[in-house]
Amino acid sequence: MKTLATSTLLLLCSIPAISQPMDVSITIASDGIPHPISPLIYGINAYIYDSEWQNANDWKVGLENQESGLNVATRRLGGNTMTSYNYENGFSNSGADDRDQNGVSLHSNNSFQSFIAGAGGAPYSVGKALTTFHDHSLSLGAASLLQLPGAGFVAADGNGAVSAAEAAPSARWKRVVNDKPGSPLSLLLEPDLNDDAIYVDEELNFLMNRYGNATAAQGIGLYELDNEPGLWHHYPANGESGTHPRLHTQLATCGDLLQKNISLAQTIRRMDPNAQVTGPAMWGYPEFYSLWSIYDGQSHAPADWDSYNIEPFRTNNSGDDYRYNRMTWVNAYLSNMKTASDQAGGRLLDVFTIHYYADGEAISTNEKRMQATRSLWDPAYVETSWITKQGNGFTDGRSLQLLPKLKQAIADFYPDTKLGITEYSFGGRHHISGAIAQADALGIFGREGVSMAYYFGPVRDYIAAAFRLYRNYDGNNGTFGELGLDCATSDVQNSSAYAAMDATGRLHIILLNKNSTQPLMAAIATGAAKPWGKMTAYGISQAGTEVGKMAEMEINGTEFTFQAAPLTASHIVLEPQNASDVERIAPTEDLELTVAPNIFSSGSIVRLRQRESGDLRVTLHDALGRMVRTLADGYQNGGSILLPIDATDLPAGQYRVVARGASGREQSQMVTVVR
Repeated sequence: MKTLATSTLLLLCSIPAISQPMDVSITIASDGIPHPISPLIYGINAYIYDSEWQNANDWKVGLENQESGLNVATRRLGGNTMTSYNYENGFSNSGADDRDQNGVSLHSNNSFQSFIAGAGGAPYSVGKALTTFHDHSLSLGAASLLQLPGAGFVAADGNGAVSAAEAAPSARWKRVVNDKPGSPLSLLLEPDLNDDAIYVDEELNFLMNRYGNATAAQGIGLYELDNEPGLWHHYPANGESGTHPRLHTQLATCGDLLQKNISLAQTIRRMDPNAQVTGPAMWGYPEFYSLWSIYDGQSHAPADWDSYNIEPFRTNNSGDDYRYNRMTWVNAYLSNMKTASDQAGGRLLDVFTIHYYADGEAISTNEKRMQATRSLWDPAYVETSWITKQGNGFTDGRSLQLLPKLKQAIADFYPDTKLGITEYSFGGRHHISGAIAQADALGIFGREGVSMAYYFGPVRDYIAAAFRLYRNYDGNNGTFGELGLDCATSDVQNSSAYAAMDATGRLHIILLNKNSTQPLMAAIATGAAKPWGKMTAYGISQAGTEVGKMAEMEINGTEFTFQAAPLTASHIVLEPQNASDVERIAPTEDLELTVAPNIFSSGSIVRLRQRESGDLRVTLHDALGRMVRTLADGYQNGGSILLPIDATDLPAGQYRVVARGASGREQSQMVTVVR
């Protein structure tokens, strides 16, 4: 059934010199097999210094550091300062970012990390920045990702500049020891401030004593293996020798990093077996390639680089120099972490994390910024940057295809590891192109199966608007759907489109018009078996950073046209024509369970509706009744819960999903895995 219902967003935006509309086809597989979208892609880095602050009175600390109403799903406490953060006394050292000072920043006489977190002034109680951060996350209903120290030392005091003569080891630093002698019996909640070390297991014990472990309702459960190790200390370039050369005094080597990451991961796993271990937060392409060497990979490379710049890490013995676009160190790191995991008898890395900042040349104009997101995936798009430049040894004029290449690396060297991006930005905070690029990135992360993503930068203005488009489009925390659907546009240069279903059966469509002069006349085919009724569109335009309602009408079909003004980002919500096709808002039973699809090969979604808040346990059992996986175990709020089933490692056969809710009532459903 086709209906030519047209939404005229043009009437709501005062845009001069509008040209004739461009025809674009959007096709959606509404009745296809959905893929779960991880809520952790809607994340931000907390407490970011804003370069637009002019004086101390401009500083925003704690929750004031971000705009309200973002409804983010997760927050990260990380960055260069956290590498040296001493949880015992609250002091840190931002290294080269801030003149190698302990506990004093350019803008405050307090320790930067503790102060900007909202922990007030020194002296700081134990873990004050950490507890302030996580308490803020809990107040927002967001998960916390906490960066742990892994470079070897943390700040010992708040006494200002650290000279070259006071580089570690010295009294200005404390050693980082992962496992305290005699642990766990020796672990203290009030650590010894007079010894020469801090202990990571004691830090984790402190946090778990306060919040519980990863399975607890308030537990943290997400930890990152420090930050950007390829920048800790590298061969001097442009007069710089790294972010922390007085903390990590020797040029970094691959073997040193692996040893540090493996040891720290083992400590996390010992202390909190269900926590997600993420890392190593590689900073950019030079680190993806060789940890820190210059382009040719030979001059001034890590001392042990020759041991890793070999097969299978170069091409996996394929002979294709561009199988991974020369991200050789990524492959070597993944392979070595897998070997260490096999030796340890269990996985030591759950999420492989990188940082991605679009190259300055690639986003040097507003038009380029809106295309730059294509470097995340598009084999037909070659950005103008030093990374793709012929002769620099990376892509040599080829497309970046960052996410597919990284997923290939994971599949080849450490299968089933998740992919995360714990810092990224495409800029454009003060222009609509920033909102369009940010909204595009969020859509790409969901479509490409990214596990977690955290924007780095002030989450204000048009960047905040892009988050609200997905997470609070209606002013009532309305969110994009959790079940992603195949969605394609006929014009990837001028438009992007993403689709998902929510737990109530509504179809959500994100439609981006990247053209600065022409409207999009989008012919949208939803591929649904039943007609849609009401359509409501919300969006962002050049008129301002608010997300507002732009159109509302009856569709009465499965296909419709939608006209979007130049430079707009729209969130279209379609409701089924018949009210009975929408799930009840409140469950009529204590616990309701459905699994769809119930015959699958790669994965499915468990949908639960619980009347009351309380403990919920959901498990997967094989045909003999043996439990093979725990899908959820802990406190859950009443209402809808979505749980993905990853079946990639399950043998074919019949399984049963069993759920026991707060009331004690048990529900179950048979499912079948096919190969």
